[in-house]
Amino acid sequence: MRAEYEDNRARYAQPETRTIQQLVFADEDSAQAARERILAGQSFEDAVADTGRTMADASLGTLERADVPDAAVAEAAFGLAEAGDISDVVDGAFGSVLVRVTEIQPERVQPFDEVADGIREELAALEARDVLLDIHDGYEDARAGGSSMAEAAATQQIAMETLPAIDANGNGEDGQPVEGIPEAGALLQASFAAEIGEESRPLDAGREGFLWYEVTGIDPERDRTLDEVRDRVIADWQAAQIEDALDAAADAVAQALRDGGDPSTIAADNGYRADVKFGLSRSGEDADFGATALAAVFGVGPRGVDIAEGATGDRRLVFRVDQITNPLGGAESIDPSLRANLGGNLADDLLNQMVNRLQSEFPVTLYPTALERALDAGT
Repeated sequence: MRAEYEDNRARYAQPETRTIQQLVFADEDSAQAARERILAGQSFEDAVADTGRTMADASLGTLERADVPDAAVAEAAFGLAEAGDISDVVDGAFGSVLVRVTEIQPERVQPFDEVADGIREELAALEARDVLLDIHDGYEDARAGGSSMAEAAATQQIAMETLPAIDANGNGEDGQPVEGIPEAGALLQASFAAEIGEESRPLDAGREGFLWYEVTGIDPERDRTLDEVRDRVIADWQAAQIEDALDAAADAVAQALRDGGDPSTIAADNGYRADVKFGLSRSGEDADFGATALAAVFGVGPRGVDIAEGATGDRRLVFRVDQITNPLGGAESIDPSLRANLGGNLADDLLNQMVNRLQSEFPVTLYPTALERALDAGT
């Protein structure tokens, strides 16, 4: 570790930085005159103001020598002895320049004790990589010599694990996901393409190493019996019944509203809740109306009635639009993302209208047999 530190000391050094300001002049004489005024007592800030610039214009920032864009300015800035010193006139890339340094952070090399743990981890990772390749070769040699997977694993002190029966999606016989499958995506894809007992190439397990696998049994695809999936069938049936009941109840309420019924009365008669929502916006958020329901709201006109799924997904919202407020201003008042979306939808609508109009004015008849003969002749 100590040798690694000494051989790569530059890695652990924080280069010297300086906070640099520069003042650019059109010619050397103007720059020299400004420098003499500063040496005579004028502040650098006043010299900057005399040129019509601000201190923000003059600031280059806190930089390492290699990060200063102008090599001549870098040489001058890092050649100044102390913070506050002014350079001689520098022949810079954009004119004659005066350079001032306001702060100097000297180079600092991190002590060995600060970086020892990181060096240890790096060296251990390099050593582990070499050991890992030796283990790979040893396992493969054992398999080539006729050893079983278990025997080859034992020679390299590799732990072997037997997974339960799983399907191509990683689910067990109970239909639930099996936890702890290593490299699940690659392993499932490779194992379902393998045969029983087939010796396969190892999968790359990233920094962890290699993953060898072997299929020990294959259960053909089949339909599960009712006894095996009874609980799931019951749950699915109950969910479907609830959905049907929700849809039927929502349809009844919607029809009552379309027939002119009062929302509060309909709600009270059926044990539902009636709310009045103000200020719903197309791109807004609402605890009851999710994005899908809001899209449905903006899909009907005044006094329009419709049904949407609630934001929580376990209820139906029957709504009537009582009032529509047009946005103030022109297109510029609409949110940019919404404006782009609306523009795309309008373009699609116009294109569809044009196509429909053309198809009605200029009907097209297709002759597939003639078309196929023409294509065959072309080949």
